[in-house]
Amino acid sequence: MSLLPDFSWRTKYDADGRTLVDEFFVPALASATRYDRTTGYFSAGVLLLASRGVEGLVRAGGLMRLVVGCTLDEAEVEAVTRGEQLRAVVQ
Repeated sequence: MSLLPDFSWRTKYDADGRTLVDEFFVPALASATRYDRTTGYFSAGVLLLASRGVEGLVRAGGLMRLVVGCTLDEAEVEAVTRGEQLRAVVQ
């Protein structure tokens, strides 16, 4: 596993989304043991884009905490519930 200081981080990432996800979120999350985020807008699609990084966070036994201002649809609520149930089984 690479450590965060092992990367050459840029001071600015393009707003095109792909660059931000591929060059920042995926390597940062894959190297992290904790991810805390507060935001006024959030969708589960963001996690889908960064899933490769989230997988690394989970494999490292990491913790993700999100405080978000959004309305989740029924499928997203079910996914969170399944994730919590899976976490309980794994522990």
